[in-house]
Amino acid sequence: MSSLLILLLVCCCYEASAYDVKRWKQCTDPQKGKVYSLESSEVCDASTCHLKRGSNVTFTVHFSSGEAVTKAKAVVYGYIDGIKIKFPLPNTDGCQNCGLTCPLKNGPKYAYHAMVPVQKAYPKIKLVVIWYLMDQSGNNIWCIDVPAVITD
Repeated sequence: MSSLLILLLVCCCYEASAYDVKRWKQCTDPQKGKVYSLESSEVCDASTCHLKRGSNVTFTVHFSSGEAVTKAKAVVYGYIDGIKIKFPLPNTDGCQNCGLTCPLKNGPKYAYHAMVPVQKAYPKIKLVVIWYLMDQSGNNIWCIDVPAVITD
């Protein structure tokens, strides 16, 4: 499990074949924006996204902001066996290298891109990924949770 703690979600502009993620939901935390869809470069079936060890999984979140945003910060947690673990991000700047250019405006649709390197050393485990994009004041622009499993 300690190797899972180093799972890094690296923001970058990366285009790949995309699969619609069928099972995700917006968090119940207050949010200023709305998520319309989530895509993944790996297969996400009706119940889970499969994160293959030794691969880079790309995600695209299609959303709109409910406010003007001058700065954005990505924050990711994983729920593993009921324990909330914050994952460190080498690039938390949601305005750089993720397909977004700040300031964001209230209303238009945007596409946030991120890559998740899934190392071979990670254990095969089920988890729920909780992903936030927050504004300059620390308010949630959006928050999603995605059931996932690390596989071979």
